[in-house]
Amino acid sequence: MRLPIFCASALFLAPALLAQHPTEIEPNDTPATATPLTFGTQMEANLVAAELDWYSFSIATPQRVQVFTGNTDTRMTLFDATGTTPLAMDDDGRGSANGFSSSLFLNLQAGTYTVKVEGYSA
Repeated sequence: MRLPIFCASALFLAPALLAQHPTEIEPNDTPATATPLTFGTQMEANLVAAELDWYSFSIATPQRVQVFTGNTDTRMTLFDATGTTPLAMDDDGRGSANGFSSSLFLNLQAGTYTVKVEGYSA
């Protein structure tokens, strides 16, 4: 099932980036093989139930960041750069109107983060 994943800074969205839709890079089923996310872009991904996909992003300054999935039942967990320390998790935060997709909207310090997206009942 096709799954859009979006990563955005609450402070800045470049309109030119919003039109970009890169696809995930497989394999991306471990923190070490995480597909990089760029702020303001929508990542096109394929995800089925019980599949794990990993993504990574970096921020240079502290800021409010939102990462969300669209119209597919997912569980999403934000980790540190190594993918070992969980920092936040969401399951169905966007509700039934959005296919029980996930959303994380957090104040983060500068650094690199990894995100695990699990297909739930995709």
